[in-house]
Amino acid sequence: MALARAAMSLNKPLSPQEEGRIFETEIAEEFALQENPASGAVWYSKLDLRGYSTRWWLRLTKKRFFRLTQDNIDEAVRACYGPGGDGSLPIWAIRVGEEKYDLIFMRKNDFKLLIEDEIDMRYVVSDKNEKKKRRAALPILMREEEND
Repeated sequence: MALARAAMSLNKPLSPQEEGRIFETEIAEEFALQENPASGAVWYSKLDLRGYSTRWWLRLTKKRFFRLTQDNIDEAVRACYGPGGDGSLPIWAIRVGEEKYDLIFMRKNDFKLLIEDEIDMRYVVSDKNEKKKRRAALPILMREEEND
């Protein structure tokens, strides 16, 4: 968000890359996820966000449409279940158009696992103290790394 405020204070339009980073940060904060540093730039940094047994593939477009291709889907599935994958659920999030419609997609069978409580995906809390309490309640070996 600091990037957006800095650009707005200079009356400078944001680049598509800056807007994409803002979208990534907003989703990470809203769902208490961790951003993957250098996501997509190095082989070991898979997808854009991670947390709660999920890995997120994010895209932003100012156009009125976005084409989600089989290659996009395969990329996320391979990152989760391919060599070096951690078995996380792949989730696709896309911000479309000037109105900023945020859309989240997932595979039908993964959604079934979520609603049947077979995947432990706790509701995300926005209060920082509550997040710390929940994290402290988990055994150390089950905690995901934090970048705070």
